[in-house]
Amino acid sequence: MENVKYLYDLVYSTLKKEILEGRYPSNSLLPSEREISLRFQVERTTVRKALEILVKDGLVEKKAGVGTKVVFENDINDNEINPVNSNSKGNIIGIFISDDEKNSKKIMQPYYAELFYYLEIEGKNNDCQVIYTTINASTNMAEVLKSQNYLSIIFVSNIDSKYIEMARKMNIPAIILNEHHLGLPTLTYDNVGGAYNVMKHLYSMGHKNIGVITGPESYYTSNEKLTGCLKAVYDFGLILERSNIAIGNWEYQSGFNCAKEIFEGKKDGEKPTALFIFNDMMAIGAIKAIRELGMSIPDDVSIVGFDNMEQLKYTEPDLTTVDTKISTMAKIAIESAVHGPYDLYNTGLIINVPVNLIFRKTVKDISK
Repeated sequence: MENVKYLYDLVYSTLKKEILEGRYPSNSLLPSEREISLRFQVERTTVRKALEILVKDGLVEKKAGVGTKVVFENDINDNEINPVNSNSKGNIIGIFISDDEKNSKKIMQPYYAELFYYLEIEGKNNDCQVIYTTINASTNMAEVLKSQNYLSIIFVSNIDSKYIEMARKMNIPAIILNEHHLGLPTLTYDNVGGAYNVMKHLYSMGHKNIGVITGPESYYTSNEKLTGCLKAVYDFGLILERSNIAIGNWEYQSGFNCAKEIFEGKKDGEKPTALFIFNDMMAIGAIKAIRELGMSIPDDVSIVGFDNMEQLKYTEPDLTTVDTKISTMAKIAIESAVHGPYDLYNTGLIINVPVNLIFRKTVKDISK
C-alpha cells in the first residue's frame, strides 16, 4: 500500500504547488477528475483522495455541478504593468529561464545549451531575433518586458508564476516548455509514456528490482516521469523500494551521489539490477559511481537515461536512453511563437512531443 499512498501524495503535492504558485488563480476551477486522472495516469479514486487533502488544507472547495474551485488567494502586484499594443509588436522572441541557486546555473547545463542552439536556428529560419534572459528573485520583470518589443515569449521550465502573469497582463503571447501552467499552453515531451516504456523494456529484459534517480520534486517533468514509472510498477508487478529512489538535481555530481546512495551498504540480493535515471547527465555520473563501487555495466547493473544528449557520443559503453528530439521541441516552440499554429491564449492546451527509446549497450538481458 506504500506506493498507493505515494501516488495520491504525488497528485496532491503537484496540484498544491501549482495552486500556491498561482497557476490556478483564486476562483478558477481545477481540471476535472477525469483530466487529472489522465494527466497523472492514475485512477479516479487516487485523484479524489488528493483533492480531499487540498480541501482540508483550505486551498480548494468542491461545488456540486460546478467542479473544484480554488479559494486560495495569490495576489499579484499590478504596478507599472501596462498592456502592449498587439499591432506594434516586432520580431523579437524572448526566451526566459530562471537562474537561481535552486536551478544551479541551468542555462549552462548541456540539455539547455542544445535546446537554445536549436531555438536560435529556428528563430533565424523564421526571420526572428531570439533574445535570452535569465531571471531570478532580484529581476525587475516589468522593466525587462518593457525593454523590448516582444513578438512573443517562450518560458522554459520552473518559472515563478508572477512573471508569467505579468506577461499575460501586458498582452504578450507566451508558451511554456517542460512545465505546466494553467494560464499558458504547455509544450513538453511525452515524459509519462517515455518513462513507462523504459520500465517496460527493463521488465522485458528480466529486471524486476529497479532503482530510479529522479529530478527535483518541484519539476513538472520529473513528476511526469515518476508517474510513468509508477504506472509500470503496477502494470508489471515491478519492485520499486523507497531505498532505491534517490532525488537528483539534473547534474553530473548528483547522479554520482545518488548512485552511491542507492548501492552503498546493500547486500547483493538487495541491490537493484537496473537503474532508470531521469536525464543523461546524471546517468553519466551514476556510471562513474557504479564503477568506483567495483561493479560493471551492464553485467552487474543495467542503466537507462533520458534525453539522448549530444555528449553521449563520448561515453562508454553507449548509453541506452530516451530520445527527446530536442530539435523538434525547438521547431514547434518557435513556429508556435511566430505563426501561432496553436492558440497561444488556449490555457488548457498541452502539446506532447513524441519520444522513443534508443537501444544501445547499457542494458543486459537477464531473463534467461
